[in-house]
Amino acid sequence: MQVTENNEIVLVGEFTSSEIIIPIEETVNGEEIILHNQGNIDSVIVKLNMDKKVIWAKSQGTSGYERYIDFFITSDDGYVVTGVLGNSATVIDATNTVDGTEKDI
Repeated sequence: MQVTENNEIVLVGEFTSSEIIIPIEETVNGEEIILHNQGNIDSVIVKLNMDKKVIWAKSQGTSGYERYIDFFITSDDGYVVTGVLGNSATVIDATNTVDGTEKDI
């Protein structure tokens, strides 16, 4: 977990369920977010505001496993993530972000 200059919380983790559903009452803009698992273990990165509502969430996965080990926030509010990939990787597209814009991870 890290906190941005704007006191937003960024978390990384992993999940094994077929999907994660973030309900509308837990997001900043009131839109549901669904993250789909692509295989065995997928990684997830989530940004929350000070009220602990989700600003955006992204998952990464293949048919194998992915585990984020660590990450840091860059000076331009981007993210560098390190981890382990069990296969080649595909980043889930922007349709899974709250604001509908591309969020590279």
